[in-house]
Amino acid sequence: MTCLAMKNNAEIKAAAVVGGITDIGQFYNERDARIKKMIQELVGSDVAEWQKRSAVYWPEKINVPMLILHGNKDRLVPFGQSVMLFEALKKMGKDAEFYQLKGADHGGYPFWTDNVLNIVEGFIRRYL
Repeated sequence: MTCLAMKNNAEIKAAAVVGGITDIGQFYNERDARIKKMIQELVGSDVAEWQKRSAVYWPEKINVPMLILHGNKDRLVPFGQSVMLFEALKKMGKDAEFYQLKGADHGGYPFWTDNVLNIVEGFIRRYL
């Protein structure tokens, strides 16, 4: 899930990614046949196209602060997907924050706790 913080619907001021796929190719290679088929149906099977759609390959184009949240027990999208994006952003000197939700799977209760919601709200308020 990606959330964009916008002011007056004119300009994106910040973005939050929760358990997101950041490298489609790597995600594809780690999945079973059923998931691979779904990926091909959604984004095709052209590796070059996957890279165009994978944020980890173009961190220089991300020009807003980024909040990344990911559960370290995510069974759908590997935790390493968010680690790769965070490292790519920091390497480019981008404004990024990363939170590991210990024991959290893909979504669900841990993402809706007061603590996590306060992190998201505080992040958005800083940039609006």
